Amino acid sequence: MHRFLAIAAAGLVISSTNPQVQFAARPLLHLDFVVDNQGPNLVTVATLLDGKRVAVFEAGEAVWSPDGLQFAALAKSGRQDGVALKAFRIDSPQGTSLFEPGGGEMLTGWAPAWAPDGKTIAVTVMKESSRRENGVEYSVVIVDVAGKSVRARHVIPEGVLNLPRHLSPADKIRFSSSGKHLLISWERATVLDLDRRRWITISERPIIADWAAGADAVIYLDLAPGTSARRPVFGGLYLRKLASSDRVELANTKTLAAQGIAVHSALHSGLMVVSPSRTKVAVVHELADKNTPVLRVFDMAADGALDLSRPVRTQPLEEIVAKLEWSTDERSIAVVTIPATAVLRQGPFGKPAFKVLTLPDGGWQTVATMNFDLRQDWPQSLELIGLAKMLSW
Repeated sequence: MHRFLAIAAAGLVISSTNPQVQFAARPLLHLDFVVDNQGPNLVTVATLLDGKRVAVFEAGEAVWSPDGLQFAALAKSGRQDGVALKAFRIDSPQGTSLFEPGGGEMLTGWAPAWAPDGKTIAVTVMKESSRRENGVEYSVVIVDVAGKSVRARHVIPEGVLNLPRHLSPADKIRFSSSGKHLLISWERATVLDLDRRRWITISERPIIADWAAGADAVIYLDLAPGTSARRPVFGGLYLRKLASSDRVELANTKTLAAQGIAVHSALHSGLMVVSPSRTKVAVVHELADKNTPVLRVFDMAADGALDLSRPVRTQPLEEIVAKLEWSTDERSIAVVTIPATAVLRQGPFGKPAFKVLTLPDGGWQTVATMNFDLRQDWPQSLELIGLAKMLSW
């Protein structure tokens, strides 16, 4: 488990300023630290867009359920040093334990994922294995929410989750709109067919992927063959329908370069997050001709195609965007930002901030600032930002 999540397992506390309050829009769930005489404790905070905190949970990797009535998170269990998957409500003082691993397994500390109908949750576990090159075997466990039981367990193919290198954040584990498939995209991307209990490899090379519009299909950016680790180059933008073994090229290397889409040079190679309705996609990338980061939003056609020459929003970025989440109404985007100097050994590093970008006017609003300065332990801090799911909306 991640070091900060191990700290978080020290206890479970929830507070609410008004447990009966009804919100016009559900709060933003985000990570923060509280410090006591025991040291820093990782917490999940529910904050309204006006900056008002309405609840604090000592837990991590929180993810809202599809109906917005509860959220799943990793928190201390009843066993000594144990960590379990729990379901919480804003007015719930204890939460409900849904799953706790045993038999030498432990939760990876990475975010769970809700099925579209809210009836099941996928969560990843790990255990030592002499059969794996890195000595660790990862599995995805499908948990029945109502029954608080395990429906299925699937060993993740080797090479999908590689430490310490990753191309995109480790929170890209998502069900398809039909609920019949589960995408895991981190180093390589693979899809689990839940009915047939088999894995579908999307690409053998590192890619940045998400679910596309229409039928079950994956859209992804890959790195060009032979690209160097120091100066990586995108190879193309592709669409892969699960019913076919062939991919459709949406844009090649020259087209991406002509539109100024280059690999992000700090913290991660880029972010690509499709909206809840699968009609828009937000991409954080480097501008090839300016070497500066930008956030672009594109409309996505019913067949998954994008017109890269006509973004509906181009937002220059002065800071590094580490995480990105769409609002449910798709009128706003929430992000985690860190100072551009944070990836350098010299400071000042500053504190991560949680901000909301309103579409289409492009206005920014700071909702909260994390109570933790990156300069205190910058390698571990960047590891936390790179691996943890820091917000859910």
